[in-house]
Amino acid sequence: MRYHGHERVICPHALGWKNGRAKVLSYQKAGTTSEGGLPADPRQRWRSMFVDEVEGPEAVDGCWETAPNASMSSNCIDELAVAVDLPAIPGP
Repeated sequence: MRYHGHERVICPHALGWKNGRAKVLSYQKAGTTSEGGLPADPRQRWRSMFVDEVEGPEAVDGCWETAPNASMSSNCIDELAVAVDLPAIPGP
């Protein structure tokens, strides 16, 4: 997918609403960001994106990924519609 001009490979974790707009909280596993490349620390790869600003989404083969600090308690979504059931992930 593209978001704000950058190619990204994401693993969606939660979908909901923020101020009346659909928003997705995802873990970015590949691609670029507005800062350039992905941070080396996987705990810093969380992205909150408005769905109506996503361009060209498509499903791709590969493993679904997350990070040790995965949490659905985020201020990026006001009203949660759906979220993945997160397993216990050991810390770093």
